[in-house]
Amino acid sequence: MNNNIVSNEKVSTNIHQTLFNLPTREKVSEHVAISEFGELDILVIKHPKFKAAIAKQGSHLISWQPNETEPVFWVSERSPFKLGKAIRGGIPVCWPWFGPLGSPSHGFARNTIWNLENIDDTNEYVELTLTLCETAETLKIWPHNFLLSMTFRLSDECNISMTSKGEFSFTTALHSYFNLSDIHNVRVKNVGGNYIDALREKQSFDDNENSETHFKTHIDRIFTNPSDTISLHDCGFKRKITLSNNHVTYQNACDKLFTKQPCNIVIWNPGAELSLTMDDMGDDGYLTMGCVESAVIKNHITLKHPNQHELFMKISCESNNSHK
Repeated sequence: MNNNIVSNEKVSTNIHQTLFNLPTREKVSEHVAISEFGELDILVIKHPKFKAAIAKQGSHLISWQPNETEPVFWVSERSPFKLGKAIRGGIPVCWPWFGPLGSPSHGFARNTIWNLENIDDTNEYVELTLTLCETAETLKIWPHNFLLSMTFRLSDECNISMTSKGEFSFTTALHSYFNLSDIHNVRVKNVGGNYIDALREKQSFDDNENSETHFKTHIDRIFTNPSDTISLHDCGFKRKITLSNNHVTYQNACDKLFTKQPCNIVIWNPGAELSLTMDDMGDDGYLTMGCVESAVIKNHITLKHPNQHELFMKISCESNNSHK
């Protein structure tokens, strides 16, 4: 037995069980149904290879759980699941800005109802596409026409692509909250040593001898030169979560001459003190969550018609006894 492993039974699992057991309001394909949780419509997916749940508000992947694994994403038991209120956990979509650059914080995409455009439901995977465009309400706070789409291809891997079209400048992030056995059990590898520390007046630091980090204390950093594949090693859950990402701007829809760019990686955990001030967090919620976010925030993306931008993210899990 590894005596360094911290056991923490207050893991974010009950919310996932609740989501997967919701009554069906409408069956939309073999493995996908629409249910209601609080004030929100939830797409509940029960597939032979995995289970998942996506809120139409925010095109928000709340839960994804391949067979024989713990839930991959952390979700706060205190999330209100109310219209216009962000969900604390899963993968919130931060768009068209990240952080407090405007109001609401992290943009309006995560608090707005998206349209379900397409479902491809097979024995190997389920692919869903949701879209969002300007409305009278979004134009009041951000005066741009746009088309934003999210495609989830879910199986024993989770593949996400987010496409932005229009004429504007923006920043964005997929704000992934990962479910951890305990923060003291987890190492995050391949983030690189170059980062901006929001807790130290946004100073830049270069620590090229260390490409790992952790969640043991309050952390809020933007890693600016990471590998395109990040891994979370959790010796409590005995698993490795691998996150691959990149982004690209196409000159037009037919453009085949493009270069994929690495994303920024945001590492965040609020720690004990800040958690006490967050109504939707729970006083000890920080102990079993860590954010590893695929982001484009150091430099703005600027689009002109017919440009389009895509952000890609792939998540996979490997469970065994070697992740110590």
